[in-house]
Amino acid sequence: MPLLRHAATPLAPIQRPPPQPSCFFSHYLYSTPSQGRQRGQHQPFHSTPRLRDEQIDNAQNHYETLKLQPSATPAEIKKSFYTLSKRHHPDHNAGDRERSSRRFMRISEAYSVLSVPAKRHAYDRDTLLLHRDPHAAHGRRSGSYHSTNPAGGRPATGLR
Repeated sequence: MPLLRHAATPLAPIQRPPPQPSCFFSHYLYSTPSQGRQRGQHQPFHSTPRLRDEQIDNAQNHYETLKLQPSATPAEIKKSFYTLSKRHHPDHNAGDRERSSRRFMRISEAYSVLSVPAKRHAYDRDTLLLHRDPHAAHGRRSGSYHSTNPAGGRPATGLR
């Protein structure tokens, strides 16, 4: 019986030291913003600048829609899709349902193309090539029919 009596009595609270962060960026957690700026240590976490959400609406290609570079890996494409689709899902943005719905559809379309290697290859070949060089799809013109001639194309010949 004496053992039960000791087990049922409340123990004194245990004094523990405050937890020490174990991550390499812990100085951000325990320093004021002015301390970090003085030392010049505040760096953005992402290596590429974040595009504003309005730029999804004005994106020129699927990579811009997903806020990626054309050299992005499949894992980066998937991660960006899940992040953006969660942020712009119409159910999470009841106040701006129309705009978020439009963005969500663009994000989903971009992912449906870029997530399938064959579709991505065709997209890169066809679409991005046209954005880089508008003459690439038709080939370069050379000879006497160059674009410096007046409208109508051919220089006048045989006229005296």
